[in-house]
Amino acid sequence: LAFLLLPVFETIFGFVTQTKLLELSNSDLPIFRQMAMAAPGSYHHSLIVAALAEKAAEEIRLDSMLVKTAALYHDIGKMKRPEYFIENMTRNPDAHKDLTPSMSTLVIVNHVKDGVEMARKLKLPRQIREIVEQHHGSSLVRYFYQKAKERYDPEMQKVGEESYRYPGPSPQSKEAALIMLADSIEAASRSLKTPSRENLKRVITEIFESYLQDGQLDNCDFSLRELRAVAVSFHATLYTIFHPRLEYPGFDFEKKERKKPAT
Repeated sequence: LAFLLLPVFETIFGFVTQTKLLELSNSDLPIFRQMAMAAPGSYHHSLIVAALAEKAAEEIRLDSMLVKTAALYHDIGKMKRPEYFIENMTRNPDAHKDLTPSMSTLVIVNHVKDGVEMARKLKLPRQIREIVEQHHGSSLVRYFYQKAKERYDPEMQKVGEESYRYPGPSPQSKEAALIMLADSIEAASRSLKTPSRENLKRVITEIFESYLQDGQLDNCDFSLRELRAVAVSFHATLYTIFHPRLEYPGFDFEKKERKKPAT
């Protein structure tokens, strides 16, 4: 009887059970199959973010299943215009070529609103919808903000940060903040040509400091002790993901120049 009535109580009282989360995180669901086909780069990114966030949630005793499930859904809004996001740009590498920085920012920012709308249509629990909405906070879209500053003459047109920020709100829970940090760190780590221990640690430190200084973590009640534990967890997981491999004997994948024998 309790099992049959559980979905009703979930809806009435707004809580989500581990059984429901397990059901929502099933990789065979149509939404994930669709995402893997339409936005394969974003889908892979979400898998890595989920792995980062789940492990860190276990370290600081958050609901790791909720964090993992929300991370899998956090970028579903990118399916609406996947070609405008760099991880999916292999099909159309010049998607932003004819757009102004402000228009490009609008397209990028709108994936949050599109994601919230899709989450409602999928009837996802309130906790997951809120994380989808808050996973960028009101942070700055730095790439296109910098592009705008380079393009426009400062004396003729002032480029204000407010036009290049996500609408927010900033993360209101530790779970939302954790996914925001994991999301940014996974993306930033992809820019490294050499993902060594030192470089990964530098990425994590600078991303954390940037969000702290920008006030994005003010409303989630993270302590410095918890942030330190999250950073250590991220570093361990990322280094495992970017693990080095032994060279394959007999292959020259990087086409290294061979030294000519001395005459």
